[in-house]
Amino acid sequence: MQVKFSALFSEFRAGFEFLEAIGSLPADDLPHGDGKPVMLVPGLWGGDESLFILRRNLAHLGYDARTWRLGRNNRCGESTVEHLLGKIGAFAGRSDRPVALIGHSRGGFIAREAARRVPNLVDRVITLGTPIGGQSVTEASFMVQALMAVSRRLFAERPGCMTEKCGCTYVQHFSTSLPPGVATYSLWSKDDGVVIPEQCVVPGENCVEVKGTHVGMVASRETFAVIAKLLNEPIVAATP
Repeated sequence: MQVKFSALFSEFRAGFEFLEAIGSLPADDLPHGDGKPVMLVPGLWGGDESLFILRRNLAHLGYDARTWRLGRNNRCGESTVEHLLGKIGAFAGRSDRPVALIGHSRGGFIAREAARRVPNLVDRVITLGTPIGGQSVTEASFMVQALMAVSRRLFAERPGCMTEKCGCTYVQHFSTSLPPGVATYSLWSKDDGVVIPEQCVVPGENCVEVKGTHVGMVASRETFAVIAKLLNEPIVAATP
C-alpha cells in the first residue's frame, strides 16, 4: 500500500487552508484554556514557522503555547527526542504543570516517544497526520522518501539511522502505546496526500477523523476546533 500520486497532488490545497486561517481567529464558542503549557512539534523538515497559526490560535484561547525551538525536524530521531526532553522538562518546571504535546506528521512520533519517556511531565499527546500504525518509508509518498533521503545523507549518526533498520530506542518504540495517564489522540484525514490515512488509525487509540490536507492540518480551522476540545477533555488513557 502506497500513497497515490493523485492524493499527493491534492496537497496543493494546503496553501488555501493557510490563507483562510491567517485572516481569522478561533471561534469564541470554543473551549478556552487556563494557561496550560502546550508544546508544538513540527513535521518532517518543518520548523517553528510552520506552526505559527496553531500557536497563535492556542494563545488566543488562553494556552501557554510554545514551539519546540529546536530548528528543523530533519535530524536523527533519537537525538531529537533527547533534545526535546530537555525542553519539556524546563517548560513543565516553569509552569509547575504537565505539558500537552501536539506533533505534526513526524513530529507526532517524536512527541509520543518523548511522552513515553517522561510520563510524569506530559499528560496528553495529540498527533496530526502521524501514521502511528507503522507506515514504512517505502510506503510513504515520493516527497517523504526524498526528504528522508536528504536527512540521512546530511545528518545520519549511525548505520541505518532514520530507517526501520536502526536499533535506537526511538525506532523500536514506533508502535508502542503510551503509559497509563498519558492520553493520546490521533487526528487523521481521508484527504491526506502525504501518508496513508488508514495507518493513522490504530485500535485502542483515540482516533478522530478531520477534513483537510496533510500539510494544512496545522492551519485548518476545523482541525483546530477538534484540538481545542481535546485539550479540555478529562484524561483518558489509551487502552493497552
